[in-house]
Amino acid sequence: QRLISGGADRKLQMWDVATGKPIVSLATTSDWITSMVRVPETDLLMAGCLSGELVIVDEA
Repeated sequence: QRLISGGADRKLQMWDVATGKPIVSLATTSDWITSMVRVPETDLLMAGCLSGELVIVDEA
């Protein structure tokens, strides 16, 4: 299983849940990440930032 995190460090990070170790940094944003959503039936992840920036990442 994977977990995606984002926050004040301005990084979208993918983690391996079993090991607790980071797998990959998906993106770096210009401001704090305040929200995230994975688009159903796709590999797209959207993250909203405090600045209003919207980041779209293809996890594939």
